Amino acid sequence: MLDRLLAAGLSEDRARNWIAGGGTRVDGEPVTDPAHPAAFPAKVTLYP
Repeated sequence: MLDRLLAAGLSEDRARNWIAGGGTRVDGEPVTDPAHPAAFPAKVTLYP
């Protein structure tokens, strides 16, 4: 998960905060672990 967010251009601090805050989903499922797999073609969505 973290790798995908970094590849999308987010800073590591911002990506980690987004994940820890519960604002990330992979294929519709909430993800709070930065090491969670999110390889392509998985859909990654960020929520405020």
